[in-house]
Amino acid sequence: MNKKLIVAFVVCLFVATACGQRAKYVESDVIEILVWGDIDPGEWIEIDGLKLVHAKNDTLSGCQIDYFHDYVTVNDGNTSDDHFFLPSTTYYVCVDEGKFTESRISPGDVTQNMLSAMNDFAKIEGASLQLPYKNGTNLYEMSQGKMRITRTDGKPIRISTSANYKAQIGKATKSS
Repeated sequence: MNKKLIVAFVVCLFVATACGQRAKYVESDVIEILVWGDIDPGEWIEIDGLKLVHAKNDTLSGCQIDYFHDYVTVNDGNTSDDHFFLPSTTYYVCVDEGKFTESRISPGDVTQNMLSAMNDFAKIEGASLQLPYKNGTNLYEMSQGKMRITRTDGKPIRISTSANYKAQIGKATKSS
C-alpha cells in the first residue's frame, strides 16, 4: 500500500509541475492583449512563431547605455537568431557617472513596443508591402496597455506566453 501511495504522490507531483510550466496559448482571428502587471526580464510572448523576450539593460557599460525604453535599443544591445527583445517594465537610467536609478515603463509603452516589434520582425509571407498586424484599439485603450490585433492577411493569430506573463490574452470580436 505504501508503494501505491508513493507512486501516486510522484505522479501528482509530476503532473502539477508540468502544468505549472506549460505555456498558455490563444488562437483566434482577433486577439485582445491587456498588460496588467510587471513584466520581468526573461518572460516572453510568442506571436505566430515570433518570440519576443523581455530584457533589462545593465549598468556594466556605465552611462554610455541608451535609454532602454524602446525595443529598437533593446535589440541593438542584445542579438539572437531565434528571438527578439522587448524591454521589461523596469530598466536603469544613469543619473550620474556610475550612479543609476531604476525606472519603469507603462503598460501602454509595453503594448506599443510589442506592436511595433511584431510589425518589424514578423515572418509572414506576402506582408512586405503592408504591416502584418493591425491594432483595433483607440489611443486611450492603447495607453492603458490594451490592444486588439488582427492579421492583415485575415489568418488566425496564435499567441503563447511564459507561465507568469502579466497580461490577459483572449479571443475578441472585431467590434468589441
